[in-house]
Formats: sequence, C-alpha cells, structure tokens
Amino acid sequence: MKETLQNALDEMLTTGETIADDLITRIKAFGQIAVPRLIEIATSEELNHTESDDPRVYAPLHAVKILGELRAVESIEPLLPMLAWDDDDWLDNVFPEYFGHIGKPGIAPLERVLADATRTIHTQARASNSLV
Repeated sequence: MKETLQNALDEMLTTGETIADDLITRIKAFGQIAVPRLIEIATSEELNHTESDDPRVYAPLHAVKILGELRAVESIEPLLPMLAWDDDDWLDNVFPEYFGHIGKPGIAPLERVLADATRTIHTQARASNSLV
C-alpha cells in the first residue's frame, strides 16, 4: 500500500509526546507538499489547546520540528504569532531549534519582534532565544 501524506499526518496526530524518527522521515519525504498541512497543524488553536492527556496536543510541536527540518521558509510568517503564546512553554524549546534550521531567512522577522515595543517581554525573550 502506498502511503499518503494524510495517513502519515494522521499517525503524527496520535503518536503522543515522542515521535519516531521513521515517521518524521516519512513525512519529510513528501517535501513541500507537506508544508501547508504542517503549518495548519502547528498553528491549530484546537490542537494547541487540547487537554494534556490527549496525544494530539503534541502534534503542533512535531509539526514545527518537521517544518524546521524541511527549512520551510514559507512557514515563518504563519508561525511568528506563536511567539506571543504565553501559555505554551514547549515553544521555548522548539522555536530556537526551528529557527536554527530555517537560518538566515528567520533573522529579520525575529528582529522585527525584538524591535516592537508593543510586544511583551516574554514574546521578545522567546524571539531573542530563537536568534541565538
């Protein structure tokens, strides 16, 4: 049976806190085709605010990780508002890795967040840590 992107993403939605390297590889094999769905999962209010005992709550974390590994520059702007999500501590760990994979294209957007005096100190700290 030929794997579809939807099958792989459905598996990611149920994998829980730890995602197998094999599943990451299978999703990354779809390349740019996977990016819009990964952005959708990463930014999903529903998934990000699912109960902590629901394995789907980890899907956005995995999606951000894979977007970074794909060096999906087009994901920067849709994910940037997540820097302001004060109630998601996991972002403090995953965003520096994500932006590290994205590289140079992520610098200017992060600098904009740092220079924006209307941003909270927490948001600016997250942006600063992502630049490091």
